[in-house]
Amino acid sequence: MNLKENKFYQLWFKNAWTYVTGAILLSIFQIVMFATSDNPWGVSGTLANWGAWLYQLVGGSVDKWYYFSSPGAQAVL
Repeated sequence: MNLKENKFYQLWFKNAWTYVTGAILLSIFQIVMFATSDNPWGVSGTLANWGAWLYQLVGGSVDKWYYFSSPGAQAVL
């Protein structure tokens, strides 16, 4: 049987999901991540770090920004 003809492949990977389905799946994923690692899903922190690194590359200083004012955040930079 060809994988692309499989009804489960079509259902899960080819057909579009509704926004509600996506939101529920992301919520379940977040709950599982938090329950197993005691840390929330931290994509936004990573994006803030990337932004700060790029800003520093062009000569900016993020030392006075509230997000980067703690010693732990300064260590990441």
